[in-house]
Amino acid sequence: VPGFDEILNGGYLAGSIVVVSGGTGSGKTLFGLQTFLSRKFSKNEEGLILSFKENKRAIENLSRSFKLEIDSNVKIKYIPPAALNLNALFQEIYNVLTKGKVKHILINSFTYRDKGKKDFDAFVKGLSTLFRAYNINAIINYLDRKDHYLPNRSILNDNIYGLSDQVILLDHYHTSEEEKKSISIIKMRGSS
Repeated sequence: VPGFDEILNGGYLAGSIVVVSGGTGSGKTLFGLQTFLSRKFSKNEEGLILSFKENKRAIENLSRSFKLEIDSNVKIKYIPPAALNLNALFQEIYNVLTKGKVKHILINSFTYRDKGKKDFDAFVKGLSTLFRAYNINAIINYLDRKDHYLPNRSILNDNIYGLSDQVILLDHYHTSEEEKKSISIIKMRGSS
């Protein structure tokens, strides 16, 4: 991503788990898509976008509106939150990864509020282990409704942050004249 890669000294390291966190309307989907789609896919690699908020058409339309090209090696799967079964999803991701072609995954707008916190933490821990075992480049857009500027609302209290290599916090706030957005790099384990 132009500008952002310079801040990271060239981009994320291969095999990184990146969490893009923020509230509703902070730009997680667009930021995640831009970061994910900026990767160059070789003919032997595939990418997978798992979305729990926007369906395939919405992802394609958003990408097109920002002139982001979805490579033919990228598959998009929409799973409505009401149909989300963490065990079945984990098994499905495992089955996809064991085929060996998927090397890049974007999980769009996931939150423990979709399922119980304990189940979500176990799922995230399992995903982290799986992604590391298969050297997957993963971007997880995480819907977080915390106000991190208040005392005792530390970002480190969520398991997903501890299991990731990078944490990017997107925020937005209103002044009397306009809406402002910010990007904070909360956690960074190396860059290329």
